[in-house]
Amino acid sequence: MLWNCPRSECLRPIYRVGAARQMAGQSELEWHEVWAQWPSTGHRQAHQSVPKPVGEDWVEAHKCLGIGAYKAAASMARRATQGVCVDRMAKPAKLVAQIKELVAVGSLHPQLGEWADQVRLFGNDGAHPGDDGLDTVSQQDAEDALAFLDQLLDWTYVAPWKLQQSRARTTTTP
Repeated sequence: MLWNCPRSECLRPIYRVGAARQMAGQSELEWHEVWAQWPSTGHRQAHQSVPKPVGEDWVEAHKCLGIGAYKAAASMARRATQGVCVDRMAKPAKLVAQIKELVAVGSLHPQLGEWADQVRLFGNDGAHPGDDGLDTVSQQDAEDALAFLDQLLDWTYVAPWKLQQSRARTTTTP
């Protein structure tokens, strides 16, 4: 079935094969099972303001989520988070220390710092099997990790870029 992406910023056509039905009184289909989709869920590019290595990890994290590879999605979200820390000149250290450093110097809002620490744990669970019983990353865990990553990139790169663009337009307008 040919379908449109529901995200308002996308709305690209998508070809899906699966089980869906239309609920009474609703215009959208409710998908119960997706067997195949092209392009795959999560197939999009990072914003131009995001540094290339971080953007590549973000893209890969979304692709992994889209195909149901939740451990991989969480691991890539963690990697992208560390990439932001490196880009923001955090000292070489474990991610937990880099997050705390960026919060301490004001490069990362304290709430984003708390959220980053949670993503770090999901990413550790996905990347490092162990005896702690935390080696399972659920779909919700992966979605939470990517929701955080989207916000982190938006506040760190996209929003400042948009502000800069807006200021540039207002200073050049007579």
